[in-house]
Amino acid sequence: MPSLTGRKLDGRVLPWSITHALRVVLPSELYLTPNSPCMSSFAHNIGPAHLVHIGDMTVSFAHLELQMKMIFFVLVNQPARIGSILGSYLSFRMLRDAIRTLYLERFGEDPRYPALKELLAEAEKLEGERNRITHSLWMATDNPDALVQHKVTARGQHGLTVEFKEYPKDKLANFVEDIKKLTGKFIDFYHNLPDKIPSS
Repeated sequence: MPSLTGRKLDGRVLPWSITHALRVVLPSELYLTPNSPCMSSFAHNIGPAHLVHIGDMTVSFAHLELQMKMIFFVLVNQPARIGSILGSYLSFRMLRDAIRTLYLERFGEDPRYPALKELLAEAEKLEGERNRITHSLWMATDNPDALVQHKVTARGQHGLTVEFKEYPKDKLANFVEDIKKLTGKFIDFYHNLPDKIPSS
């Protein structure tokens, strides 16, 4: 594997910011060169105190999605197996949109609708942060109560963005609690739905 910390990649000179980021993220001991022995395993240096929150986030977000799908199943108003089939094709964004659209089709903008809009907006916000956490590279620092979150994006008018920022352990813990609280709100909304769902 060629070194990524050089000034060139595929014959092109890399900007200093990219080269610097690669040097920080990929120090020479973490990747293979043509003359390196084959590695059989890799171990990161992120401690359990941080990993427990990232793992809790993954499990908790799956439960949030499940509770939202329960509302989707009710609004679809089909046998459970049919609802499960339809729900399995939906991304989280599509699930939010489907819940909103189905609710309006079944009930219109009734007194419950503003609360549902708020729940779905909060779910969208939490999904964005969950995606950033999931798809970031995490690095330990000298501060035992924080990690460094490294994220590289290249989208739209902003172009290439290389980001390094400190992410406190307490912020991770609080984010997980936000997911759990929102899950509880969706459970409450589910139980407040009427037993009979109108056909239109």
